[in-house]
Amino acid sequence: MSKSIEVNLLEKELIQYLQDYKEDIDEEVEEVANKVGKEAVAELKQISPKRCEKRILQRLEFKERQNR
Repeated sequence: MSKSIEVNLLEKELIQYLQDYKEDIDEEVEEVANKVGKEAVAELKQISPKRCEKRILQRLEFKERQNR
């Protein structure tokens, strides 16, 4: 009977270890994804064409007036 208790304890310990491991991996993946995302945004901002927002809004308003 003591062997089944040990097996139960082992099962609980393995489950807890795997849950902790999963949480560690999840945190690491989130950190790396955030870092890569920020780097991608910075790179896109550097290579994206620069336009004046006012001119873009004027063009959109003009197109809306044409579509009416």
